[in-house]
Amino acid sequence: KFGHFEVTPKDTLGVHASIIPRVRGKTVMLAMLIPWIMHKLTEPITQENIEEAATFAKLHGEPFNREGWELVLNKYDGLLPITIRGVPEGMPIKSGLPLVFIECTIPELSWLVGWIEASIQRAVWSCSTVASRDYEFKKDLKLLYENSGSPLEDLEFALHDFGARGVT
Repeated sequence: KFGHFEVTPKDTLGVHASIIPRVRGKTVMLAMLIPWIMHKLTEPITQENIEEAATFAKLHGEPFNREGWELVLNKYDGLLPITIRGVPEGMPIKSGLPLVFIECTIPELSWLVGWIEASIQRAVWSCSTVASRDYEFKKDLKLLYENSGSPLEDLEFALHDFGARGVT
């Protein structure tokens, strides 16, 4: 996403992106958006962050939008002027509908949307997939419990993610 600022048309007023699961005929859930926001977006960027990113870009042969990042630092106190909206985490949603919407209406910073969208995708994809699959598994388990006469209160402990011990 380093070069997006160079290819964004000059008359762009703003940019928006959405995250839409495209698996057909499934129910999906969003997971981990709020923790990602709290971890990544509540601390202002610093000049040191800009220098680190500029060095990274240079080492990888990528362009770097120093002017844009310094605008974020100086005009917006280091906080990204973007809007992120998401469906409630854990809410079953029909696949094909947007789970997350990202927008920036500051023309000279509209390229930020691509940076944020990519980062959110990396953060929520795996967790949302696990949550969505577990939702379906739990529906199947409930039927098994009902058909076998097992106590439904035991269902709450029937599906645990012990894979959270350092694996995705």
